[in-house]
Amino acid sequence: MNLFTNMRALRLEITGPEFKNFALLLLASIAVFFVFKCAGFYTVEKISSAFFLIVLGVAAAGSFLKMSDFVLPSRIVLRTIFGLFGLYVLAAYPTMPDAGLSALDGWLLHYGRFVAAGFAALALLRPSFGLVLLAYIFWFKGQLSAFFIAKLSVTDYMPLIEVAAFIVIAQMIWMVFARLKLYPPEAPRDERILNTGEKIFLCAVAVHMANYFYSAVQKILIGDHPLSWVLENQTQVLTSNALAYGQLPISFSPFLTGLSYDGLALLIVAVNFVLFFGQLFSLIALLRVRWGIWTTLFYDLTHVVIFITSGIFFYKWIILNLSVVMALETLKKRVVSPAIGLLLMCMVVSAPAAFWVAHLGWWDTPQTNIEYFSAITKDGREIKVPSNYFGGFSIAVGQQRLIPDKTEGFLPTTTYGLTRDQHIMEQGLACRLENGAGDVITTVFADPENKIEPFIRAYHQWVLKRAGPDGHWSFDLYPHHIFSFPWDFTAFNTLNLNDIATYRYTIQSACVRMEKGRAVITVTKEGHHDIRLDTP
Repeated sequence: MNLFTNMRALRLEITGPEFKNFALLLLASIAVFFVFKCAGFYTVEKISSAFFLIVLGVAAAGSFLKMSDFVLPSRIVLRTIFGLFGLYVLAAYPTMPDAGLSALDGWLLHYGRFVAAGFAALALLRPSFGLVLLAYIFWFKGQLSAFFIAKLSVTDYMPLIEVAAFIVIAQMIWMVFARLKLYPPEAPRDERILNTGEKIFLCAVAVHMANYFYSAVQKILIGDHPLSWVLENQTQVLTSNALAYGQLPISFSPFLTGLSYDGLALLIVAVNFVLFFGQLFSLIALLRVRWGIWTTLFYDLTHVVIFITSGIFFYKWIILNLSVVMALETLKKRVVSPAIGLLLMCMVVSAPAAFWVAHLGWWDTPQTNIEYFSAITKDGREIKVPSNYFGGFSIAVGQQRLIPDKTEGFLPTTTYGLTRDQHIMEQGLACRLENGAGDVITTVFADPENKIEPFIRAYHQWVLKRAGPDGHWSFDLYPHHIFSFPWDFTAFNTLNLNDIATYRYTIQSACVRMEKGRAVITVTKEGHHDIRLDTP
């Protein structure tokens, strides 16, 4: 009887005018957001003039909106994102050469970030101008990508950009609809009932929840049955591989490292189970406001654990999630109606159609390609270079993606020994994977269009201009997504950068095991290419 009554209530709500009006507003907001993203964000990545013509035009069109026009939850999240990115554009200075940039691009790269920070401050009063800041972040990352073979990962920042942009654009569409009398004014209502602005906010959060939901879906799809990943993935090898890369935060203590690795190994099925079902729960997390609060806190806990065990620092997601928790706290008296709950679930499931969504699911193996640079000094010493040294490009070096596909000559696994092929995983766990035929290093560096070699030479000169009298540069202070840690690179940290004569690019096929908190690396194949700095 209760089921029948609930279904009848759901049907009545869905067919009612209030739900229909909001559904129409939501569809229009998603459509405008998608057009804006394609015409604005993806255009400004390569065409600087569009940065002003499209994004600035839309921002000006929405300047009638004040921050006070947004509901409190949206204000909390928007202020957090705009404040974070305003500080980020100042801290993430352009660690790159000027060669190949147009005059306008060069100006935007070096001085536009101060303008973008100004728009961040302005956005705290007039949120539509935050779109300029968000577009600049996307453009800036695109300019960095242009210097490499592979596009730099957008995973750490794209969800924040899209959540903020969607809230702003949806609010703009709502106000336009209201002025055109296409959306009825809201009458005073019970404090338990969500208003339109709060529904928009929850829809934006649902888009972010899709990152976790589709990460769980990916874990289902990679196995031969839905629980393959939960039962079989050896997640703890992420720790040993990070240790081998020099990216493990607790590597200074073999005791803590061993405890982390052995603890994960001992509880691996339980850990996988909690992570998997915690991510899957995102589909229904917003059906109750309290569920949303505790689920989001759980996700932040997982990000902290991921950082400790791998060096991958999702600090932007952590900050976004904390702001979502604070925003949801203001809605604790609200009740998500059955129809809105169903709509939020649909937003989670359908998010990839219009939004960028992460699919973070893979198999972990101890067989990995270790890719790194060494500095060869004028007196013949070879010193391993930390990924942090490469500033804005450190994510590509940290993810071992300067040559993204190393199967020609090396192992078929990727960053941290990852794969989405179950057969490769099974062989990799036993360290039985064979190196591919060929010589990808020679192939890449023999290509006159390769970007690695000229970049390294230009980057070294850029660093020398900014190094102190002692030839040192504080590269660890840059806001990295994947960190290398100074206690693993003491020799390089004391090196006078003027003493470097050659950079040696190296790939090692290796099987990494953990023994007593230390990485035991068995190299099965090694190749390298020297980039001499005295060669034009």
